[in-house]
Amino acid sequence: MKAVDPDAEGLESLAEGARDLVGTVEPHVLDLTDLGAAEQAAAGTHVLVNTAGLQLVRPIEEFPPDVFHTVLTAMLEAFFRLIRGALPHMYGQGRGRIVNVSSVHGLRAPAFKSAYVAAKHGLEGLSKTTALEGAAHGVTSNCVCPT
Repeated sequence: MKAVDPDAEGLESLAEGARDLVGTVEPHVLDLTDLGAAEQAAAGTHVLVNTAGLQLVRPIEEFPPDVFHTVLTAMLEAFFRLIRGALPHMYGQGRGRIVNVSSVHGLRAPAFKSAYVAAKHGLEGLSKTTALEGAAHGVTSNCVCPT
């Protein structure tokens, strides 16, 4: 199993803590805003779980455009690139699983969370499109929405 995160120390801790539960965890330091690296990291994946999340709570008129861009890049475009990188292998073996972790905010929008809500709503659509395209190849795509 491969785990990715930009925090090398946190990954090492995860790998140690998960060893008894899931076996060997290969830590892979990755900044999801490096979209090419994200796509490459997913190559050869059998099961892909997208869970990254960033959030800044501000009114739209005060929300920094660069933060909006970063949130959508890390939480939507990177997920697209991870899926895109994983699908050739999954299609080739005739099966695969993609689980996208959305949020209740992917279904219902609160105020002051414009970037997070936009990313989660986009992820809902991306997950559905992936499910429709992947079905013929034995690949499922699901989106879970924890509260």
